[in-house]
Amino acid sequence: MSITSRVRHGLARWLLRAGGLSIVPRWLDTTVLEPSWRALSRDGYRRNAAVFACVSTLAFDLVEPAMRCYNAQGEEMGASPLARLLARPNAMHSQREFWTLLAVYAAVGGSAYIHVVRDRRGVPVELWPYHAGQMVPVPASDANARMWIARYDYVNADGTELPVPVEDVIQIRWPSVDLEQPWVALPPLVAVAAEVDATNEAMRYVRALLKNDAMPRVVLTTPVGTILDDTAVGRMKGQWNERYGGDQRGGVAVLEEGVTVSRIGMSMAELAFDALMRVPEAHIAAAFRVPAIVAGLGIGLDRSTYSNYAEARVSYTQQTLVPLWRMWEGEIQAALGDAFGVVVRYDLSTVAALQEDQAARVERTISAWNAGIMTRNEARRALALPIDDSGDVYSVPTSVQLLDAQHSPVIGVPTLAPTPAAAPADDAPVETRALKAPARAPHPVADYVPPPIDDVAESMFRRLRRYVNDQYRTAAQEIDAIAERRAAEEQARTV
Repeated sequence: MSITSRVRHGLARWLLRAGGLSIVPRWLDTTVLEPSWRALSRDGYRRNAAVFACVSTLAFDLVEPAMRCYNAQGEEMGASPLARLLARPNAMHSQREFWTLLAVYAAVGGSAYIHVVRDRRGVPVELWPYHAGQMVPVPASDANARMWIARYDYVNADGTELPVPVEDVIQIRWPSVDLEQPWVALPPLVAVAAEVDATNEAMRYVRALLKNDAMPRVVLTTPVGTILDDTAVGRMKGQWNERYGGDQRGGVAVLEEGVTVSRIGMSMAELAFDALMRVPEAHIAAAFRVPAIVAGLGIGLDRSTYSNYAEARVSYTQQTLVPLWRMWEGEIQAALGDAFGVVVRYDLSTVAALQEDQAARVERTISAWNAGIMTRNEARRALALPIDDSGDVYSVPTSVQLLDAQHSPVIGVPTLAPTPAAAPADDAPVETRALKAPARAPHPVADYVPPPIDDVAESMFRRLRRYVNDQYRTAAQEIDAIAERRAAEEQARTV
């Protein structure tokens, strides 16, 4: 930075502090073409209803699932140190409040930052959220540096900057890269800055129009040759506003002799105000990847129904929220999960939009049970029902017989059942009666013992040989009968 620029920026900081501003952010060092956090927050988030609707929709929805810790086997580790830290990041914020702030910071500023506070042993003990106006990444000066970012500068309330090591900051990015400085994300508001300004100007115009008729809607014309001084002009103007302006609009006007009224302003219908707002709203919603119908914007509510709202909700969850969850949990995993030896993931089982319809789930589970794919206890568990002590059984249709690799039946209804052994006589020795199990009816599946494969092959060969012999014998008898009949006919002709 040149000496002139340093003097100019230093003077600007001194003037702002002298003006009573408590925070002087780093964005003063940027050019007027680069967006600042103050401008994005003030003109975009705070003054534009469409932007606020999209950001608040993201903030409400992104905190729906909780971030949990698991071991390598997928078992939840709720008592691990990192799980307790994520559940209570600091003394001020709960987990959901913590991620609400980060979601708003990332959506508005493109990047949000987590400051990792460590104890004397270097173990993380607190996590604090900051926005782009409080934490500023400083790129490395060496082009061949191993990392893009050399450090982070935290901006104090008095405008001073404190350096923070890279390893103590976790950057939560919006998935849009700033090609000019790829170490930060491009805020969605930058891409729709023109649309945001257009809607802001339109709303300012409408507000002024409704408040005090910003554009003169009528002109009072006096006869040719009539000269009015300032007093007369002020009197006529005041009388008109008093009698026919504000709440008196629409009343009957009684004019002085020779005065005529001409309308030059356009009505709201002529201005096509609805159409003027629809296009910017659609672009803003697209930039934030939030369907207009989900954000409650007018362009989405025009043709909204319960059906297409539900479909838009599911699509928005799958295409916007899930990628953000996966990307952000990856940042936490790389910064904290590996160090604590746990796997950090969002519990998406609690996200309502990702749960299938209850009726469809019941029907699918019953079909799986009837087909023998799952046990009765697995089906009951899938329907959130208590398990049965005798429920680890399958349902197999009677018309189905399954064979193993040796073509032996393994489950199903057998065609043959073994003959149960005779029960010991009552007068048999006591030792014999004690060693033999009591007689019971054979179980059609559990007690079935398939015959050896050699016996099955031999039985099939015997049946085939018997079938061939029977066919040969029948054919021989028919040939003999034909021969005897022909011999009898030949003898008859000879006689």
